[in-house]
Amino acid sequence: MAIKLGGGGGGANIPYKGSTAEVAYSPVIEGSYRRINASGKLIADTPVIAKTSALDQTIFSQTNGGGASHSSRDAMPFGYGSKFEGLMPNGNILYPFSRYQSSTYQSIDYVVVDSKGVQLSYVLGTPVDNSYYYVPKYRLEYQGEDSTHYIFTSFTNGANSNDTYGTLKGFTVTVRKSDNVITRTANSDLAYDFNNSTKNGVARLYGGELTFARDKSVYCAVAINGVSTSTNFTLELTTGTVNSSYAHANVGTTAIASVYNSYDIQLIKYDDSSANFLLAYQTVTGNTTTGYVVKKVLVAADGSHTVTDITPSGFSQGTGATQQYASYVRFLKSEQAGKYLLASTPGITEARYYKVSYDGSSLTLGSLQKYNTATTGASDYFFRGYTTTFHSGNYSNSFIYRYAEDKLYVGPRATRDVWSNYTKGAVWTLGSGNVQGTAVKTDVFDSFSSEYTTTPSLISINSDGLVTERIAMADSPVVGQTSQVWDVSAKTQNKIAYVRQSGAVGATVNISLIEGVTSSDTLTSTYWLNKEDMYYAFDNAVAVTPAFGYLKLLSNNYATLSVATLNATTIGQDALSIVAPDGKYLIVWRYESTTASNYASVTGVKVDGNSIFTGLTPNNFSASNTQNVGRLNNNTGYPPHICKTFSFYRSGSGTEDATSAVYYYIGEPA
Repeated sequence: MAIKLGGGGGGANIPYKGSTAEVAYSPVIEGSYRRINASGKLIADTPVIAKTSALDQTIFSQTNGGGASHSSRDAMPFGYGSKFEGLMPNGNILYPFSRYQSSTYQSIDYVVVDSKGVQLSYVLGTPVDNSYYYVPKYRLEYQGEDSTHYIFTSFTNGANSNDTYGTLKGFTVTVRKSDNVITRTANSDLAYDFNNSTKNGVARLYGGELTFARDKSVYCAVAINGVSTSTNFTLELTTGTVNSSYAHANVGTTAIASVYNSYDIQLIKYDDSSANFLLAYQTVTGNTTTGYVVKKVLVAADGSHTVTDITPSGFSQGTGATQQYASYVRFLKSEQAGKYLLASTPGITEARYYKVSYDGSSLTLGSLQKYNTATTGASDYFFRGYTTTFHSGNYSNSFIYRYAEDKLYVGPRATRDVWSNYTKGAVWTLGSGNVQGTAVKTDVFDSFSSEYTTTPSLISINSDGLVTERIAMADSPVVGQTSQVWDVSAKTQNKIAYVRQSGAVGATVNISLIEGVTSSDTLTSTYWLNKEDMYYAFDNAVAVTPAFGYLKLLSNNYATLSVATLNATTIGQDALSIVAPDGKYLIVWRYESTTASNYASVTGVKVDGNSIFTGLTPNNFSASNTQNVGRLNNNTGYPPHICKTFSFYRSGSGTEDATSAVYYYIGEPA
């Protein structure tokens, strides 16, 4: 077999060959280099395009003319089925935050930060008044881009200091590409007032949704309007037109009365060109045999709308073994239009779902299927959320349905902290029937945030395939990436394509290929990409064995974490961190509460950034570990942890009253 090797990297005297390729996952810029996947599409080296450190709302407030805020007044996403789609294709992030003004006044403002979290621009948000002082909430949804702007819609909610008056408002927010200037445009018809704590409580759970369609020429919005009780309120469906500046003009409204709760409300765009939406909600108290309703909403070019009931006839609701829990059911969108799971979680060991198809007129349900864990014991608890938390955006958005693969992915923070694989996340194949105990670890989530492993996160995937992850904490990091995370196909080892033409996702652009390998015989497609009569090696992952078999001990070390330090630390954050020097390792052989009889109940342990315990037993405790509370002591025969980093972190909201200690060596390969 004759093989001819060409150039390897785009330097002098390296031949190129003209070609074309389709852009996948993220836009390309003329003059850049890209890899090519097994399907022949241009992809980046990594799906990650932004990864910030913690975004501190107090710093943003002080930087932009406000005061130091309190964590209870930090702006957070709505509770149920919420979205935070702040990531833009250029890697910058639109981030809402609370700007503190006085003891009773504040606002929800907006900044653009770069991929590291540095502020680039700022705009005042909701006018400063006392209605945004208490538990401010928001929803941020990406609507795409035009030649000069990235476009978002936003709903914000807040209440006064004693929760007796609150407001809910809808906006358009645009970010100019050239200089990151932010423009906020209010919709006066999407403004609602609430005059007591019950009404405010309902509003801050769901708030509202605002979505564009027909190439951003019309809008469709759903928001909580009147509230009788926490389980009996009115939704308002509003549609209208959108002008060239993305301001809205209301054309029509429809009141939807007797909505039971906020858990199940969803507005899902099926098709942009026809402005075809699905609207789902529940009208009957509890898990009865009826009450879950699905409507088709069609918005005409003039902004008017029609509403049609398309509740699937085969949907079995209730609490029986063959029924969906109607109070907690949600549509899970897939990557393919019209393909969904209609799912609920009756408990921490079971999920129930229908595979659903929508053709624009009617919903077709497959048979009711179930996923069950292997046993009902704590070690096999799979879902972190119970029946009453599946609808939470921090959990429901971590269930990611991939239709083409026939798989359901579950983010690491939606799996139980007692499940052995929770730090990785899980995936199972749906198939055509019930499955049990088939969940396996997946590497898909390795590029997501590794901070605060026991805290849930909000994962939002916008219509352009951009993924934004926000930890469910006020001042948490943001990770932005593309849906390339689900591309498990091979990709070339090197950047072999020089891009000669900028292009959006889905565009076919001109490229120049670095000359590859030629062969008189066909090379296997398992290891080689064939393009333009040349071959390029795929980057096939190989497990690398450790470069050493023995660690030489260099020092014996001891460190303590005081009660005062731990109690002054924000939940989820490290209170004591130990990092191995370059080229060296930690050998952690003991950690415990040093108080003879007191648990360190809110002191957790992380090894290489992964939480392994959420509390520590005292030094005289005979057992080495339990489900969530542990103590490592190599003197009793348990092997040490060999790692690069070790930390104690604040794992709960209680007051710690027990000092903790860690004992470790530093070693080097020998």
